[in-house]
Amino acid sequence: MAIIALYLLGISAVAGFGVLGHHYPPLYILLSAFFAIGSLGLLRMWRVGWALALGGTVILMVFWLWNLNQTHMLQDGIMAFLNSMIFFYLVRPDVRKLLR
Repeated sequence: MAIIALYLLGISAVAGFGVLGHHYPPLYILLSAFFAIGSLGLLRMWRVGWALALGGTVILMVFWLWNLNQTHMLQDGIMAFLNSMIFFYLVRPDVRKLLR
């Protein structure tokens, strides 16, 4: 789960620096905070962090699927597949048993 937490923390950093560099709209800072809190909660093995990480992967999966529908580019499909695999890993019962 540490790899998933680092992935979400990286997404959070990219979104945060994108807002600071005026590449993304200011609303993305909320998504950045959402991903950062979910990442840190997942590292601490908290159920709230798991829920936020699960929500973050769903948001990213829907974004990449929408982007794939609009642009028909292969990397969008790969990212959607990666996020769906993370989602399916996080909803496994043995992963949920580890959380407090």
